[in-house]
Amino acid sequence: WEQNLERFNMDLFRMRCYLASLQGGELPNPKSLLATASRPTKAALARLGIFSVSSFHAL
Repeated sequence: WEQNLERFNMDLFRMRCYLASLQGGELPNPKSLLATASRPTKAALARLGIFSVSSFHAL
């Protein structure tokens, strides 16, 4: 359940980024995505050094 919800939030953020890009708008703020990430995901991202707002725009 948690993994499905996390995957859904990631896909939703990705689609918002695509939509903003197509419309020439500002990229969405990934703070809500970071807030919904599970503890293991946050730990894995921190180990990779990409647990920040700007790093999600690069993905």
